[in-house]
Amino acid sequence: MKITMEKIKMIGEKLDDLPKIEVEQNVSKYETVKILAEQILSARKRGYTFEQISEFLKGEGLELAIPTLKSYLQRTNPKKRTSRTKKQKIKQTTDNMDQTDQKPNEQVASKLENNTDMKAEPQKTEFITEPEGAMFDVPPDTKNI
Repeated sequence: MKITMEKIKMIGEKLDDLPKIEVEQNVSKYETVKILAEQILSARKRGYTFEQISEFLKGEGLELAIPTLKSYLQRTNPKKRTSRTKKQKIKQTTDNMDQTDQKPNEQVASKLENNTDMKAEPQKTEFITEPEGAMFDVPPDTKNI
């Protein structure tokens, strides 16, 4: 079946005039909390508990356990958690150095000197001999002769 150019143009115009179909995009629970994090934290500042916020969200169709809600909120702001952890590690390291007045290498050396396991007698090694008559065919190393 052949179609005329006039019919093709008319089909094209009709296709151009079709309205846009709105497709609802499904979002995960984590993404939802991430999007609403500012409002959730604002509600917390106004005195709402995690239990009350969780119940409110459940009423709106988003069922989240309280520990899950807290976890998702913590994951939305990882920079704050990471920087605090790094600061704590640096402070702990400098505090340890201040207490001993030693450099880090000196601290390691003194720990090794005081380690009683290092001073123990070395363990004796038993050698296992091959049974009589056992032979192995090993090709000679002709390259390094």
